[in-house]
Amino acid sequence: SFTVNNGIIYYTVADRKNNTFSLYAYDVEKSNVTTLAQNVKQKFVDGKYVGDTNKVTVMTDRQYIYICTSGNYRRNDQLASGDDIDFYIYDFDGKELLHGFPDTGHDLSTGEWEYSFSALDGDIYIRFVDGSFSPYEEEDKLSGTYMIKTEDLVNGGTEWTKLYKAIN
Repeated sequence: SFTVNNGIIYYTVADRKNNTFSLYAYDVEKSNVTTLAQNVKQKFVDGKYVGDTNKVTVMTDRQYIYICTSGNYRRNDQLASGDDIDFYIYDFDGKELLHGFPDTGHDLSTGEWEYSFSALDGDIYIRFVDGSFSPYEEEDKLSGTYMIKTEDLVNGGTEWTKLYKAIN
């Protein structure tokens, strides 16, 4: 996976045999490669899970680098729980600012769910869908789009703002 920021291509290489990934920066103008993170151990991605939909995915919002080792979209039938998701935030010099999936207040160990991750201008957005909700029962209070400032998350914040609720 790769992303581009200010003439630098940030890309990941996964070593499936050793269950690790490395993060590199290729400066197009200078034509040189810098290693930002090497042989980072993963919990989730191993040979039996790796595929097009759950690869190590690198993204940027032009302020931070985000790495999701199981892609930026997941369903619970593809994971055992949220604990199986490796999520990282790096600065552009390769300093790891956060490791661990952001706690959104959702119990990912049970039920049917899915999420998708994106980031823009220093804000993280997660669209969460509670698949166990039945529209014939009660209002779906969990599903929706949530946002937190990356800086707040890196500094230990856990307060997510629910921007939109899901409409069935």
